[in-house]
Amino acid sequence: MKKYVWWIVVLVLIAGLGYGGYRAYLAVNPLTETQSATALETVVVERGDLRAEVDASGSLAAAEEVKLSFASAGEVAEVLVAVGDEVAAGQPLARLETDDLTTAVTQAELHLAQAKIDLSTTLAGATEESLTSAEAALRGAQADYAKVAGAATPEELEKAAVELRQAEVSRDAAQAGYDRAGGSWRNEVNYSQIANNLWAAQAGYAKAQASYNATADGATSNERWAAWAKVQQAEANLEKLRSQPTDEAVSLAQIKVQQAEYDLAQAAYNLAQATLESPLAGTVTALNIAVGERASTPAVVVATLDALTVELVLDETDVVQVAVGQPVVVALDALDDVELTGTVTYIAPTAQIQSGVVLYPVTVTLEPTAAPVRAGMTADAEIITAEAAGVLLLPSNAVQELNGRTIVMRQLAAGETLERPEPGSGPGVGGKEPPAGAAAGGPGSRLGGGGFMPVPVEVGASSSTQVEIVSGLEEGDAVVIIDLAESEGMRAGAMMRGMMGRHP
Repeated sequence: MKKYVWWIVVLVLIAGLGYGGYRAYLAVNPLTETQSATALETVVVERGDLRAEVDASGSLAAAEEVKLSFASAGEVAEVLVAVGDEVAAGQPLARLETDDLTTAVTQAELHLAQAKIDLSTTLAGATEESLTSAEAALRGAQADYAKVAGAATPEELEKAAVELRQAEVSRDAAQAGYDRAGGSWRNEVNYSQIANNLWAAQAGYAKAQASYNATADGATSNERWAAWAKVQQAEANLEKLRSQPTDEAVSLAQIKVQQAEYDLAQAAYNLAQATLESPLAGTVTALNIAVGERASTPAVVVATLDALTVELVLDETDVVQVAVGQPVVVALDALDDVELTGTVTYIAPTAQIQSGVVLYPVTVTLEPTAAPVRAGMTADAEIITAEAAGVLLLPSNAVQELNGRTIVMRQLAAGETLERPEPGSGPGVGGKEPPAGAAAGGPGSRLGGGGFMPVPVEVGASSSTQVEIVSGLEEGDAVVIIDLAESEGMRAGAMMRGMMGRHP
């Protein structure tokens, strides 16, 4: 606080000395009208409305857009809409061929039915009929194995030997007949018949010989192993039926049922998804399929064109002034007489870098309108970041920052002395009223008979040209604008020459 008071005292002294020197200089070398206007200009604190805004350009877009695709591949059977059609939520848009999908559902139903039967059988255990059948199967397998496992019986061997001797006699007789007919060519038919008889007799003998050898030698090793495997399988089947179902067997049967249920649900889902439906009410904006073609991605695009947004990008200096919920005024290049209103509904949490520039996407949702607006139109948006009505206003260049404090150079009223203001004494020094002619002079009035002094002020909302004065000044107070860029050198020189009593 002491540091702040010290700075105020210094400013007051500088202002007093400077103004005294400046007046002395003017007495000898009066400034021209242009020089006076440039060096020192005053404005009056006025009451009015303030609106701060951030400007940006973008384009209109649908508030909601969905790109729809079929869940499974297939050939398009029907297309039920066209581009531009209005559709309701749940309305069918297109269908695929369903023959293969229907077959898949039928197969899945059969698999599920079989799995349920298997589970029931496992839980119920063996029936009397199944046990009888399994026992008979085991006896048959054992009998088959006995036939090939051991040597033939004497009766079987004698039978095979008799059949072999008979085949040998038949062969020899046929050979003798063939030999007798060999020198006669008078009857070709008889000769041919005799030859056929010989060949048949020889084949019969070979077969009888093989049968005898098999009977005498027993079955082959492969035949014995095959017969034994059948016996083991029959025994296992019978044992399984006789024993109670194990937990593992029941669990396996249950898993098969669950898998079959899942397969059926998936098949039914694929069949249902063969019909593409709109998830929202809107307009068909794109159609990428035709009857007879394979379905492409996306197949159909639906957008809510009656609810539009403006997609903007703001740089990092502008985005810090913007917040969700702020009002927006939008103008369209295509419709000069149309003004739309909306609200900021989204600000991207992270930036996009475009050509080295940091940009943040911002979405503005527009209010419904009867104007013929369309998605894609170019839009100029004014985001209103601050508004104040009936407040005290000054030009932004009349307010300065000094040592962390906001001050203005207020013009002294006639008869007002230049002295340090007491804390809380208000905007006027010594409780004086504002200069009588200040309000009448209006903005741009020239410096009057009094001096000027620094006054701390509290500011509120601001725009690019104006700032709200919350406290420290009153309506009608005159404030000096010091344009440092244009008049600092001239003003300082004039003040110093006046203070030293010299002139050019």
